[in-house]
Amino acid sequence: MFGKTRKRTAETVRKAFDVLIAHPDGLYPHAILQHFKQKWPEHNRGNLEDKQAWDDLMYGSIAPTKASWMFEKQGRWVVTDAGREAFHQYTDPLRFLNEAGRHSFKGWLVANFPGPIATIAKTRYQMLLELRLIHRVGVAQLAREMFGITAPWYEALPVQQPRRLQVPGVQVKNHDELQAYLRSRGVKYMAGGHTVYLPPDSWSQTAFAAIQKFYPPTAGLKIIKNPGGVNDSNYVHTSHHRTSKLHQKITYHHGHLSLVSNTLYAQGIGPRLYDLVELQLGDQVWTANVSEHIEGRTPTHAETEAGLDRIRELEAQRTIRVTIPDGYNDEDFLPPDCNKNAIVGRDGKWKYVDYQNFLLVDYENYLKKVALESTDDSHFGDKSLLRGSRYLYQSVPGVAVPGKRNPEERMETLTRMMERAGVTVKDRLVLDVGCNVGMMMAQYLKQGAMWCHGWDLENVTPRTEKLLQAIGCTRFSVTGGDIVQHPRPENDLPQFLHSHLNGCAISYLAVHNWIGWVGMLGRLPWSFVIFEGHENDTDEHNRKSFDILRKMARFEVAEYGQVQDGDSESRATAILIRK
Repeated sequence: MFGKTRKRTAETVRKAFDVLIAHPDGLYPHAILQHFKQKWPEHNRGNLEDKQAWDDLMYGSIAPTKASWMFEKQGRWVVTDAGREAFHQYTDPLRFLNEAGRHSFKGWLVANFPGPIATIAKTRYQMLLELRLIHRVGVAQLAREMFGITAPWYEALPVQQPRRLQVPGVQVKNHDELQAYLRSRGVKYMAGGHTVYLPPDSWSQTAFAAIQKFYPPTAGLKIIKNPGGVNDSNYVHTSHHRTSKLHQKITYHHGHLSLVSNTLYAQGIGPRLYDLVELQLGDQVWTANVSEHIEGRTPTHAETEAGLDRIRELEAQRTIRVTIPDGYNDEDFLPPDCNKNAIVGRDGKWKYVDYQNFLLVDYENYLKKVALESTDDSHFGDKSLLRGSRYLYQSVPGVAVPGKRNPEERMETLTRMMERAGVTVKDRLVLDVGCNVGMMMAQYLKQGAMWCHGWDLENVTPRTEKLLQAIGCTRFSVTGGDIVQHPRPENDLPQFLHSHLNGCAISYLAVHNWIGWVGMLGRLPWSFVIFEGHENDTDEHNRKSFDILRKMARFEVAEYGQVQDGDSESRATAILIRK
């Protein structure tokens, strides 16, 4: 038993030296294993073999390290001149390892008894790893995450529901088969510890191109290695090495990781997340993220230090917390490229492109702050004599900020009306005229809208974007300006949405008395309009308004009723279906 283990360990260590000698600046240990798979395909046999190779590499390296044949520099392993000489002198793997073990007692133990020593070392290492994580995250935060002591936002967010999209022409059961398919297509992709990433050009050359039309052309596709849907799979892959058990336990599920991603983007240090989506590949469902693809260069040491200082500021503000046990000493946070997680885009801005190693600390206060910042710019807000202050026009899910309107109650009425009319926003493009802070767009996304685009005043839409992202929405865009003065507001739509205009839905809620019917209603091939009038409008007033719209487009009033929510008085609402 020990003989087989020694032989396997010796072969792994010698292969590591073979790889490292070709990389004089050194490599991270996980990168050495990636080179193994490229140079010796027999190492690409599955999770169990990956873990075995990792253990052999980690504990087999002790002897040559003690012999000064190699050393670690900022997480990278580097071969010394003595190690290079020994590699060429001792060509037999067992002889190579034995000679390394002659230089120290610990090295001798590992060279001769790698199995038992590895078991002891792994147990000790795991204990130290968990202790470091407890120190980094804090006992109180760790207890909240471990025992499900949650704030209201935790259950309410994200509001947006994931879509499930069919990908015809490919069926894979695990990530090895997925990568084999990508290699068969000859496309460039990046395989990390937990994900497989396709840049835009590669995406378009695979069967996944069938869903690319739903997103901006600059987006990349990041497929989670663990198969399964959003609610029944984990981000952290089982083959990932040196993972704290506590870290695996407290890493957010996919939905809350989208909140982390949106937070980093809102703070200017992460890429834009466009969607959290489920992909149906034959009989198997996979979870994927669609994100802004950052094309650029490796940051300088100084640029990354400045970027990491920004992350430290967010930690000090109790917005986020880095959860890797070694914190900023981990390779994922070491300059200059943070294990390829840091990049400077063509716009010169530093970005950190991964987000599974963060927790949201005091997100309730962060969310409340974002909501309150939008109050003054929420132009239909009002003064409340009882509350004694300005309040939102639309209340916000997950935070106790009062609002004149309650979007969830409002949506319940509208949903019943749409059901009776035989229409739905699911899988449709929804155009929201007068979107305010976007809470009705959030409700449409909750019902599975393909994408929402909203218009409102220039001082409102920046708040709309930040607040929608704070509650976990991603499939949206906004335009700020005076829509009445805009000759063709539909030109504001991102280009990829133009092919989805046919059959779109128009949301026209409590804006008609302010802006009338905008001209694009007569030009766009919409399927139906969700209409809401104003307080004190009469049925006769609304009938005349519909008559004006009929001069622009032929439609029928499929449903007409009343809606009352929040502090608002009852008002008319209707579903207008295009003929």
